[in-house]
Amino acid sequence: MHVLYREFEQDEHTASEFKEAVLEHYKMRDFYMESIPTMIIIGPFLIQIGFLKTLLINKRQEVAIKVLDLFARRMKNNVEQVGNARF
Repeated sequence: MHVLYREFEQDEHTASEFKEAVLEHYKMRDFYMESIPTMIIIGPFLIQIGFLKTLLINKRQEVAIKVLDLFARRMKNNVEQVGNARF
């Protein structure tokens, strides 16, 4: 996750690209919520995967929040630069 975040941070993205990235992570989070069961049956075995489901959902949520934080930091820096500019 850190590598993807660093790469995303270094590139110059537009506000719409940030929005698309956040929406993609939320879509995947919702997909995981709906499609991954909490347990599966393989032959005579009942395998609990609720922990894995929760882990994946939380990770997508965390990445979406990190992207939003990055966008907020960039906007704050832009506003500060405009505020510090001499006319």
